[in-house]
Amino acid sequence: MRLRFLAGLLVLALLGGAGCVSPEIRGSLGTPDLHMENGKKFLEMEKYGDALREFERAWELNPRLSEAGVGIALASAGLMDYPAAEAALEQAERDSWLDGRASGVAVGRIRVLTMGRERISGDWLARAEDAFQRARRLDPDSDASWYAMGLAHKMAFDLSEAKRMFAAVIQKNGPHAQKADAQFALIQRMELAGAQTEAGRQALLSESLSRGQAAALLIRELDGTRFLSQGTIARLDPTDAAGHPYEAEILAVAAMGIHGLITYPDGTFRPDEPVTRGHFAQILEDALIRATGSRGLAHEFAGNSSPFPDVPKGSPWFNAVMVCATRGLMHTRDLAAGRFAPTDPVSGPDALLAVKALKRLINS
Repeated sequence: MRLRFLAGLLVLALLGGAGCVSPEIRGSLGTPDLHMENGKKFLEMEKYGDALREFERAWELNPRLSEAGVGIALASAGLMDYPAAEAALEQAERDSWLDGRASGVAVGRIRVLTMGRERISGDWLARAEDAFQRARRLDPDSDASWYAMGLAHKMAFDLSEAKRMFAAVIQKNGPHAQKADAQFALIQRMELAGAQTEAGRQALLSESLSRGQAAALLIRELDGTRFLSQGTIARLDPTDAAGHPYEAEILAVAAMGIHGLITYPDGTFRPDEPVTRGHFAQILEDALIRATGSRGLAHEFAGNSSPFPDVPKGSPWFNAVMVCATRGLMHTRDLAAGRFAPTDPVSGPDALLAVKALKRLINS
């Protein structure tokens, strides 16, 4: 990626800039604004390769567009090509004095540092703070820098400072106010969850919990080797667990045969696959049965009607959802419609709160 970006710089330098691009070529490539808009959409979807392509096309059409350089930096960081991200930011910073968007480049630097964190630099948060102060000086009225720095503090688990940043964004009532309000509420849930282990802390940052993270929560936060060993069965080790950060936890859970986290028929565990709310309800139900020895829980709601329009009584996770809902382990996702949303991903904070509630229930 870095070579392609640098090659583009050389080609456009030889051509003498955007003015040498013919109208025919310019028309076939689209407009810088169109490619910027497409790039931002791909960035939000975390389709970093597609985003990089769109930002590079915008830059090809306007080599002095610093916003395109920031986009290239963010997409490169998403692809973990941090040298390319740094090169793009440096170029964008030089161009920003021509297009008046130096504050935007500083915000971009905060975002890149937050994406890479220790992989970029051990003092990434201090560098992000420097970029934040610079962005504030350049554009005191903008809320973008405050929002970006709030996310940086959140990723550093400096939750009180993150809340202060998001509160300032909400007070400014600018373009990022609604997102800041959602982040403020999320951090309150993170604080309430109170992770006790590093696995729990990492899960708190996940909008979508993975199977590997779910295994780690059961073993580390719940102390599952003590609670869940009942019913342990002999199984082949999953073929894709080796080398995973949570390899030991995955192997332990796979041996237990936890409902909702069993090894797939092809021998894989698929540790990076997201866990749905329905499957997480099954995980919690099985964990509760094993920890308490109450086998009757597996059929407790047989024949009952469902209060959830999206979880009919014939669904595979109906009983698990009811067990969790009636014991305060999980709650309705959409209060207005009464939906449980069983096919939606479960977030890290929600998962940790559920595990915390399960531990209290087991110990009561």
